[in-house]
Amino acid sequence: MKTTDAQIGAIKEAARVGKLLQRDFPGIAEDYRNGFTGLQIAEKHRLSKIYNINEKIAIVSISCALGGNNGAYRSEKYGGLIEDYSELKRLSKEHKGRDKSPAVLNKLKRLGKKAYREKTGIHGLSDEDRSAFSRDGGKETKKRETGLFGMTSEERKEASRKANLSLGHILWSDEERDFAYQLSQNPEYHRGRRTETRRDNIKITQEVNRVFHKGNPIRTRVAILHFFRQYDNIKGAWVYKGKNR
Repeated sequence: MKTTDAQIGAIKEAARVGKLLQRDFPGIAEDYRNGFTGLQIAEKHRLSKIYNINEKIAIVSISCALGGNNGAYRSEKYGGLIEDYSELKRLSKEHKGRDKSPAVLNKLKRLGKKAYREKTGIHGLSDEDRSAFSRDGGKETKKRETGLFGMTSEERKEASRKANLSLGHILWSDEERDFAYQLSQNPEYHRGRRTETRRDNIKITQEVNRVFHKGNPIRTRVAILHFFRQYDNIKGAWVYKGKNR
């Protein structure tokens, strides 16, 4: 069966969004290590809404972000957030063997059946294309095992941190976090009247970049949104729950 333009488009879109996820949500690697499924990660960060994609593409995008993309169908080729192939393989095996809640299983089944009916994504590929896609992806990920195999846990964490920096992930300083929060409390950076939409994230993003990054677009609107979601407003005290990114 020949791969259709729509199927190729879906694969390329997943690869494109996967690259954006590496920039905007590098913390999804820790989510995956902590047992979150692709569907749970997509729902936690509202990826379908943020990137205007369906859940199926969101899940495949997460796989691309975590394990890298092999450049199929002239999509961009890049490495994954989890560089150690042995770790990625182990985590994947753990995820497959872990019991999932009935709600998650049912939702995954619905997504799978819909994709199968419509012959979208991987379900629309021929047997040969499907095998080649998996084989090439495995080879691309396997290459990244060199130099990482045999590392200690701390060494892998440090390698991951350096990889994030090489991808343009400039870590948040305490001063930058405090500044962003103070802007969110300033009426000049509010819009509308509804409490849940009163923060003007675009203006906050621009000001944070102006003050801390010489006007360069280091922080995106999505990154600012993610930043505020990592905070809990408990009796007026905001507590950071995530990690530097």
